[in-house]
Amino acid sequence: MDGGGFPEEYAARLAAAGAGGRAGADRRLAAFFVELMPGAAAAFVFADPVAAAGAVLDLVEHASHVIFAGDPLAPTARYFETIRGRTSGLRFSRVDLSDPAALAPVLTDDSRLLWLESELPPAWRQPDIAALAAVAGPREVRLAVDNRAVGLDRFNPFTAGADLVIEAAPGGLAVVLTADRPELMFSRDRLRYFRDHGVGAAGEDAALAAFAALADWPARRAAAAAAAAGLVAALVDHPAVAGVDYPGQAGHPDHAAMAAAGRRSAATLTVTLSGGGPAATAVQARLAGAADLAAEVTYPAGALPQVPAPIRAELGLAEGALRVIAGAGPAEDLVAAFRAALADL
Repeated sequence: MDGGGFPEEYAARLAAAGAGGRAGADRRLAAFFVELMPGAAAAFVFADPVAAAGAVLDLVEHASHVIFAGDPLAPTARYFETIRGRTSGLRFSRVDLSDPAALAPVLTDDSRLLWLESELPPAWRQPDIAALAAVAGPREVRLAVDNRAVGLDRFNPFTAGADLVIEAAPGGLAVVLTADRPELMFSRDRLRYFRDHGVGAAGEDAALAAFAALADWPARRAAAAAAAAGLVAALVDHPAVAGVDYPGQAGHPDHAAMAAAGRRSAATLTVTLSGGGPAATAVQARLAGAADLAAEVTYPAGALPQVPAPIRAELGLAEGALRVIAGAGPAEDLVAAFRAALADL
């Protein structure tokens, strides 16, 4: 599965891992993810992404410095900066690492964790994980990659030097995986303790439900990516659309770099409407009323004006921006829903 893609024996491995009923289902689910991801030594399943992020933060000592390269409008950023920064004594620096040379100047003697997200705002380029690992590793700064938005079927951050990887599992579960390296033994021991004694660990019932949902997971992931690509093709020349940001599109600034890293595009794109904020608000309302829309539309247009203009400029977000996460429905249905929502704009 190097570079993405589920192994051919996925179904057989899933059947073997899912056997055994409820007892120990959470441990078997973790072991299944380790089998799916070359380079992983251990995995720990948590009830939700916030619990997983909290467990990773708890791997570093009190008052440590954490460097965060991610979307400041996303839930993780808000959890880091508005909650953990005030309650745990951790210092957070949010940095655009489009250029790997931007990392060294922000490292301090107490820097202990570098957190990267796989889905970034339109103005940011995908970070060179291997180059960042080469800088962070000698300084004993752990490199964690939140890969939930992309998925292990489309990219394996361990191949680029990540120490920790956060993946999504059905039912809203999150899986923290550690690389197969001796220096991460302490991290594995702590994560094991958090799983066994802390809050936020996934229960056996949730893990058992995840096993059932994993049966068609590869097909759903592939369908969502295909739906996103189909929507991009339909919108790129639409008169109501000012621009589409999708790394899978030829000519995108990240397209070649992602291909070189073995990463394939997932199901997320950003659409900017020519009519600005009013058009985006109207389209979002129309899509919300669409029956069985197989997509999630975020970056609410009505909320963007409340985001300070310097931050919008930094992220490359116009007031007419909508972030779309395609689901596993047919691409033609998604395209039809957007064309109807864009009518008369």
